[in-house]
Amino acid sequence: MSHQVPYHEIDGEKEEGSYIIKLKANANKQSIIDWINSEYSGGGTITHDYNESSFYHGFAAECNQDLLNALRSHRDIEYIAEDAIVLEDSTTLAKAELGSDETEAISGSAKQQGTAPIDSNATSLGNKIGSATRATGSRRHIVQEDSTWGLDRISHRGPAKQPYKYVYPESAGHGVIIFVLDTGVYIEHDEFEGRARYGVTYYSSDEDKKGHGTHVAGTAIGKTFGAAKKANVVSVKVLGDNGRGRTSVIIAGIDWVVQQTRMIGKVTIMNMSLSGPVNIALDDAVNAAAESGVLPVVAAGNQSEDASNRSPARAEGAFTVGAIQVSDDRASYSNYGSCVEIYAPGSHVLSAGIRNRQDTAIKSGTSMATPHVSGTCALFISEIGKPVRVPDIEGAVIQNSDTTKQNLRVVQVPL
Repeated sequence: MSHQVPYHEIDGEKEEGSYIIKLKANANKQSIIDWINSEYSGGGTITHDYNESSFYHGFAAECNQDLLNALRSHRDIEYIAEDAIVLEDSTTLAKAELGSDETEAISGSAKQQGTAPIDSNATSLGNKIGSATRATGSRRHIVQEDSTWGLDRISHRGPAKQPYKYVYPESAGHGVIIFVLDTGVYIEHDEFEGRARYGVTYYSSDEDKKGHGTHVAGTAIGKTFGAAKKANVVSVKVLGDNGRGRTSVIIAGIDWVVQQTRMIGKVTIMNMSLSGPVNIALDDAVNAAAESGVLPVVAAGNQSEDASNRSPARAEGAFTVGAIQVSDDRASYSNYGSCVEIYAPGSHVLSAGIRNRQDTAIKSGTSMATPHVSGTCALFISEIGKPVRVPDIEGAVIQNSDTTKQNLRVVQVPL
């Protein structure tokens, strides 16, 4: 009986004829690629050769049926996965779904005027968290008047209350890098103050023509709308201008982030406001990234179902984020379940737009909740102030979280 490689079909939209091939640990990848090019020169094309073999030992390829059949009997291949289509995780809500508080929340300008340093003797970060222990003593915090409701919620216990204010540590995520895997980022936007840059793109242009990635980045690090106002964003454009992308491309983006993180030599954050159908290849890539010093902060998805039905939300290494609305209830669209480790504001979130350098936009979704958590993780890293591991940061955020009446765990900044 001939050897049969495990083959993972996608229960959802996929790129026909495109596959992700993961090799066994001791397999010689180059020899397999050479064999494909020699024996099946007209039957396939290697579309992505993942560089970090210790991260994801494999490649992506477009194959005809003859090559696919040959690969399915190759003894050096661990599995073959179909190439799923992944989407950004924003959604459209009817205005009728807004409560009166939320209508007011999105009508303001969320100015940063009137910020002033205050003294605090808060010690929530002083508890032992994994291997990271810090005695805080007296620390300086900043108050941002007239903030968005989301920033108010992540810096106060209980539901957001007007007038909205954001209180955050003076370190503000200084020096922390957040890789935004998305539709691109409008790095010239005034919100970013020169703290955003292009990393890599898998499309014809770095430009964000969708606006999704720019909005996400604004919530993570924007001077007005951001949780971590001194952190940096690097754009990794893995989704096209229509907000769609192949899993094989997203794994290539993760591969690039892992390479950069190893060169940086300290923990980085990877914001993934996207989701797709269950896909073992994407889950494996996210898990491997977490083991390589990258904190994957991942959207739970907007299907109002168990997040275990979505990748990479279900990945063990993902820090998976659901969405709440201003009432503190779980947003109607948000996925849920044991895979969702933390919740954050996701409905009618005001952030940066793409029409000009001062443009703003309002979006909803677990996509919008996710950068609230990415920014908060950056705050924890800068506040701890010494080398930390990915599990330490997740543990710190979970330990410091608030709990709603629905028993949802909501992210809170370190105060």
